[in-house]
Amino acid sequence: MRASAPSSRAPLPKSPASTPHPRTAWCAAGRTRKRKARWASPSCGTPPPAWAPAATGAWGTGWRTPSSPACRWRWRRPDRSRAGRGARPAWNVRYVGRFAPSPTGPLHAGSLVAALASWLDARAAGGRWLVRIEDIDPPRCPAGATERILRQLAACQLLPDEPPLLQSQRDAHYQQALDDLVARGLVYPCACTRRDIDAALAARGLVHQRHVERPYPGTCRAGLNGGTPRAWRLRAEEYQSNQPSAGVNERPDAMFLITNAGVRWHDRRLGAQFQDVAAQVGDFVLRRADGLWSYQLAVVVDDAAQGITHVVRGEDLVDNTPRQILLQAALALPTPRYLHTPLVRGSDGEKLSKQHGAPAIDETRPLDALAAAARVLALPAAPPDATPAQALALWARAWGETYNRAP
Repeated sequence: MRASAPSSRAPLPKSPASTPHPRTAWCAAGRTRKRKARWASPSCGTPPPAWAPAATGAWGTGWRTPSSPACRWRWRRPDRSRAGRGARPAWNVRYVGRFAPSPTGPLHAGSLVAALASWLDARAAGGRWLVRIEDIDPPRCPAGATERILRQLAACQLLPDEPPLLQSQRDAHYQQALDDLVARGLVYPCACTRRDIDAALAARGLVHQRHVERPYPGTCRAGLNGGTPRAWRLRAEEYQSNQPSAGVNERPDAMFLITNAGVRWHDRRLGAQFQDVAAQVGDFVLRRADGLWSYQLAVVVDDAAQGITHVVRGEDLVDNTPRQILLQAALALPTPRYLHTPLVRGSDGEKLSKQHGAPAIDETRPLDALAAAARVLALPAAPPDATPAQALALWARAWGETYNRAP
């Protein structure tokens, strides 16, 4: 049983009546639960989180918190009483979402569905929404594509809450993550060419099939056999079999489990998911033979660096999620909650994509583009005379009623 807070502690000064803070912060060691104008500065030396409000401002000044070597910061749910209504903070600090396009071309109808869904999810939760430009493959990124994407988002009034993050500027962070895995023996160099891999798989009777991923045969797992190292791969089988533990995020439906059988996780739209990464994918690449970073490593490192708590993206990436969960566990990084949206398909039944010549959305008619994306997400139609802002507000309410009811 925890000791109660000393009664001699000075009382907290009240916040200005015009700007009450609707949350309650408390020190877990001292069991003090008092309304505070904002984050307190614990005398035990534990600093508030980096994203806590500044030391002075509209939320009041002059506060204390219990002194304890075990002091930890926590949030309680916002005050739902009448007195607390209308005074909620600008952001839900538990939610940070993101949209992460690859600038291989402008946004099209399919990518706008993912952008709209992630924006609505953040706004319905009262959270923050970020944009990350995944430009780690420069040869595939034409000049001006990033600027065009940002203009298209702005025309649709999907504005990020921070300046966009460029993956092309984060090489040192990816190298640091790879070095950590190398030091712990969780990765190995690979000398295989595509021809080598195809030959090894063909010898096992695994022929190439369209849209079917074949597992890496593990040719270089025991050594390079005189070959020249070209890439780095994660030891999926070894890590998966030696980590029979459960990792649990803050919310029950974000639970994931890594065992020697594979990775189980929950998608907020698709439900329970499972993949045996070692058997179905094999040891996957973290650094490519051409020296570029793989999507898997970059996205895991950047999601953690940006504090992403919720990932909303297209259903074509659902098979990547178990790999990322495995890599997050290997790097001791948090696992976000995931939601994968329906895909937009062309007349041939194929996924709409830039590679197949999908037309760019019309920046001069943003409401039409947004309405088409909303239909894919099964959201209600906006009134004919609605502005983009009014339509977005309507869809955010509808989205919250569908996806944000879970505790």
